[in-house]
Amino acid sequence: MVRSQAADYGFQLNEFDPFFNYRATQYLLDHGINAYVHWHDDMSWYPNGRNVYSTSQVPLHFTDAFFYKIFGAGSSLYDFTIIFPVVFGSLTAIIVFALVRVMGGTTAGLFASLFFAISPPIIVRGTIGWFKSEPLGLFYGLLGLYLLLSGLKSQNRKFAFGKLIGGGLFLAIGFASWGGVEFFLMPLALFFIILPFIRKDHKFLLWAIPLFTAVTLGVAGAFERPGLDFVLGVRGFALIGPTIFLVGTIFVQKFSREGTALRNSLAILGGSVITGVAIISSHLLHGASFRYLNAINPFLTSEDPLVDSVAEHATPTLTQNFTYFSVLMLFAGLGIWLIFRKKWGDQNSLSIGIKNEMTIFALIIGIVGAYAGGTFARLELLTATSVIILSSIGLAVITSEILKKGTLMKASDSSKKGTQAKSSDSKKGNNQGKKSTSGL
Repeated sequence: MVRSQAADYGFQLNEFDPFFNYRATQYLLDHGINAYVHWHDDMSWYPNGRNVYSTSQVPLHFTDAFFYKIFGAGSSLYDFTIIFPVVFGSLTAIIVFALVRVMGGTTAGLFASLFFAISPPIIVRGTIGWFKSEPLGLFYGLLGLYLLLSGLKSQNRKFAFGKLIGGGLFLAIGFASWGGVEFFLMPLALFFIILPFIRKDHKFLLWAIPLFTAVTLGVAGAFERPGLDFVLGVRGFALIGPTIFLVGTIFVQKFSREGTALRNSLAILGGSVITGVAIISSHLLHGASFRYLNAINPFLTSEDPLVDSVAEHATPTLTQNFTYFSVLMLFAGLGIWLIFRKKWGDQNSLSIGIKNEMTIFALIIGIVGAYAGGTFARLELLTATSVIILSSIGLAVITSEILKKGTLMKASDSSKKGTQAKSSDSKKGNNQGKKSTSGL
C-alpha cells in the first residue's frame, strides 16, 4: 500500500528511464527475441542511436515480458509495467526473510522482512511506476545470496548442488539487471577467504565454491552487459581470486602438519594479497567504471565533477542517514556486539559450525554495506539491506533472551508455589497427627 500510494496522483510511469524500459519491453513483445537482440534504437542517444541489447538491463525487459504473458489478463502492457516494481519490491521481503532465516533463525527472518517492507530507502526505489533496475536487481541478487548460503548449509549434497547452481544463476542475472548488485562481490570475496579457516568440511568446499563461481561468471559473461569485461576484469577477479585462494589454502592445510597448518595458511593469505594488489595495479585486467571505484574509495568523488553533479551520486549527510536508519543503527550495533559476545559454540546453538559461518557472513555484509552506502545516496538501498540484517539478528537474540528469562521466572514461581503447597500439606498432616495422639 505504501509503495502504491503515488497512484493517488496519477496511474503512470515515473521519470524518463521507465518510459524507455517500457518501450523496449513493447518492442520485445512485438518483434521477438531475435529482433530485440539486434535492435539499434535511433530514437535514443541522438545522433548516433543506441544498441539496446548491449546497453540496457536486459533481464528487466525479459522478466516483464515473460510475466505479462502469464499474468497480463487482458490489461495493457503499460498498466502492467506500472505495477511491476511494486510487486517485485514486495516479493523481495519474502526473499529477505528466507536469507536472514538462514543466517540467524526464523525470528530474525521475520524481523528482517518487516523492516525491509517499511524501509524508506528501499521504498523510494520501488514505488509504483518506477520501472527501473533496482527492484528487480535486488530481488535477483538477494535470491542468489539466499540459494548460495542455503546450499552451503544443506546437509543433502544433491540439494546443495542444485541450490549452488541456482545461486550463481540468479546472482548473475542480478548483475545484468542492476549494476548495484555487484556490491555483493565484496562480502562474497571476504567470505570465501575466511571459509577455509572456519569450516572443517573441506571436501564439500572444494567443489561447492568453484561451482558457484563458475556458474556466476559463465552466466554473467553470456550477457552483453556486464559481459566478458566483467568476467575478465577486476570484478570477475573479485570472485576468481578468493576461489583460487580457498582451494589452495585447503590443500596447504591438508598436507601441513597440525601445528603448522594455520601458519602456512596465513602465509598463503599474505602472498595472495600481495599478488592480487600487483595484478590489479598492473592494469592487466579490465577496470571498473569510475562510479564503482568511487563506491570503494569515497575520496574520488571530487575528481570527476560530472559524477559529483548527479543527485543520486551525492554523498549522504548524517541527517539523511539518521532519518533513514536511526533506530536500526542502534540495533545493528547491538547485533554486532551480540555476534562477538554470543557463544555460538554452546549447546543451545543449532549446527555449531554452520551457524558460525552464517553469522560471520551477516557480520561481513553488514559492515561492508554500511561502508559502501556512505559514498553514494543511491547505494543507501544496499546500506539499508545490510543494516536490516544485523539489526534483525540483534533483535532476535534479545527476544530469545527475554523469552528464556520469562520462562525461567515462570518455572521458578511454579516450583516455589509447589514447594509452599507441599510444606503446608505437611504442616496440616503434622497437626492432625498431634490431635489424634492427644485424643488417644
